[in-house]
Amino acid sequence: MAMFAAVGVKGILDYLRPRPRLISVLTLCGLILVWCLPLDFMLRLVPLSAEWGYAVLNGLRLLLFAVLGVHLLRFWQHQTPRFFPWFSGLFLGMVGIALAILLIQDEDRWRWFSELPQGSKIQQTVTGYQLPPEQNAWVIVDVYPPEDGAKLALWVNGEMIKPRGEPMNLWEAGDPPRWPPYDTFGDMANTPISRQMWSAYKVPKSFLTGSNDVIEVEIEDSSGTIIAGDYVTAPDQYFGPSLIPWYSGHSLWRWQWNGTDPRIPMNHLLNGSYTSAYIDPMGTAFSTELAPGFPKHTGRYRVYLMSLPEVRVVDRLLIGETPPLESFEELQ
Repeated sequence: MAMFAAVGVKGILDYLRPRPRLISVLTLCGLILVWCLPLDFMLRLVPLSAEWGYAVLNGLRLLLFAVLGVHLLRFWQHQTPRFFPWFSGLFLGMVGIALAILLIQDEDRWRWFSELPQGSKIQQTVTGYQLPPEQNAWVIVDVYPPEDGAKLALWVNGEMIKPRGEPMNLWEAGDPPRWPPYDTFGDMANTPISRQMWSAYKVPKSFLTGSNDVIEVEIEDSSGTIIAGDYVTAPDQYFGPSLIPWYSGHSLWRWQWNGTDPRIPMNHLLNGSYTSAYIDPMGTAFSTELAPGFPKHTGRYRVYLMSLPEVRVVDRLLIGETPPLESFEELQ
């Protein structure tokens, strides 16, 4: 069998060798395919950690770009009378460096989405969460779109805190909490702008234990619900859309680049350690594969316990005095 495979590969190479244009087209198609390959699919093909899987995937992308660049240089050399190899090589090298920087700085590299069916649950266990004195606890969920938070039922340590059908609050505080360019954008488009924000709901203090608090997010809508998660390694750390309700992305550049998700990614040290489990509609729990179907995600759902001083809720927005940004570590 191996001999037949080797003969087949040799035949393909012998056929492609005198056809550089075909090689370039096939390499370009392979680059586009690998570039569009999601990390979760890669991790299903190769049993690696998220960090190594991302490194291998990006290495393969850059390798294919380098192969494509070599074939382009050869093509230009044969087609252009005045060919400048150093200039062309420098240009392709700069493009490759720019692509490498783009891949390294990808803000959403650890994020994934799961569409959960009716009757399923997310179970988030929080170990060591300590509610600061004179503050209130909130459950925040990254549900897409945030209006679908009304489809969820929330439980904390076996006690229901939110039934299905009751809207959740947007995790955004300040006075005013909404940045005017989004309203202007909505007026120009003559339609309300649905921004992707955290959905939040207040937790009674008496429901928390401070040791092993269990949050359950139950899907009770027949159309299912999309909730985000992340590939993570540290149970007490998080990188993704900011958890700070007063820091929702008042950035003109980000608004122009992405008019629907103003949350600027940040690193956070969480209050407590988090582990996720997925419970299917039949009641079977899965702690390593967190979604139904293919691909099955690993890591942790974006369901967190946060704390805030007393705030008012007006039209599902949190209204409160804006504290100094550096003081937020005390609010978690």
